Amino acid sequence: MMATFKLFTLISALLLIILSPSVDGVTVKIEVRNFPFLNRIFLDCLDTEDANLETNNIGLIRTYTLDGQLFTENFTDFTIEELGVVKFTVTPETEGNYSCVDKDTNTTSSNSVKIVAYPSIDPSYTLPQAYRAQVGTSSPPIQCPFPVGILSNEYEVIWFRGIKKLNSSDTKYEILSNFSLIIHNTDLSDTSSGYFCQINVRNENAIGKLNEVFTQYGPDSSLTIYGDFDLVPKLQNTAVLPGSTAMFTCTVESAPQGSIRWLMNGKTPINDRFTIQPDEIESTPSSITLSSTLVISDAITEDTSELECVAYVDNGEEMLLKSEKATFIVIDNNFIPMLEFTSNGRLNLSIVFPGVILDIFTLHIRYINTADIHNTYESTLTFIDSSIIDDYQVPIDQVP
Repeated sequence: MMATFKLFTLISALLLIILSPSVDGVTVKIEVRNFPFLNRIFLDCLDTEDANLETNNIGLIRTYTLDGQLFTENFTDFTIEELGVVKFTVTPETEGNYSCVDKDTNTTSSNSVKIVAYPSIDPSYTLPQAYRAQVGTSSPPIQCPFPVGILSNEYEVIWFRGIKKLNSSDTKYEILSNFSLIIHNTDLSDTSSGYFCQINVRNENAIGKLNEVFTQYGPDSSLTIYGDFDLVPKLQNTAVLPGSTAMFTCTVESAPQGSIRWLMNGKTPINDRFTIQPDEIESTPSSITLSSTLVISDAITEDTSELECVAYVDNGEEMLLKSEKATFIVIDNNFIPMLEFTSNGRLNLSIVFPGVILDIFTLHIRYINTADIHNTYESTLTFIDSSIIDDYQVPIDQVP
């Protein structure tokens, strides 16, 4: 009797297996794809009648190709939501083709679905990234902040600078296998704070949406192109009379564009008589020349000062500074050289410039004999260490 019962039970189980629909297909039920990190997938495991498989004893098989080699594995990181429905989260590491397995009948779906992880931004790149390159060289790789998955060849990668789409067929631009961008033979026109990548993923499993494409954008990155930084010597020591106009020009050649600041005795000149003309700018692919001109109008003796032109440029890594100085003197109208004859008929010259720096002056002396215009004497003196030249005497053999 016991043997008969066991035989009946076995036959019933076999009939149940034979009569029960086994797994025959798999399809995507729902995809929840939200920025920035959510890639949740619901799969319907279908029976031979295209109905949901009425069992919770379900498994998943994942196949993928890596470095040209085909791999197959049992995928276990999922949950059962309802009969025949499994839920899991796909990442770049778990992309692949998925098939359902009915563990009750030990059958596998006749088809599989390709699941690609829609790109999500690596948290380390959510802030703008800054890069720099020297003129004429190649930039470092500008990162596209999306993890590279096994099925990353399913992605379309497009790079932009602002609103301009970069032509990937142009040899100037190289897109690497990890989606990063290298710019070759850089020049100043490549300087921008608006480089970003766009990732397009075509969803083959879209329900009711033919060729749905998911698009994701990376944050902006900046690239600074830098080159030489030179302050062109142009300032000259200058002396003028009161009421005169003096102009001083300072020029900087740099990459990127530099700036110029004027100082008088260490302070910014603030006066209606002091004006800074609009900068003059000339550009080449490798450098920018900027000239600034300071104009001092209706000069007064109080304008006497040490002028300084300070040039600076931010090369993307540090602020560089260079400066040039010159002396500006407004000569008092009361300045009069003192001339006198000595008792022996020799001429003495005395000149006093109180309170000013005189290394910019030279004195040219010329004597002409009115009785004999061919009998002349000329000499040039330079004021170096003193503001006084006292008792200069014409050599005795040159006295007219």
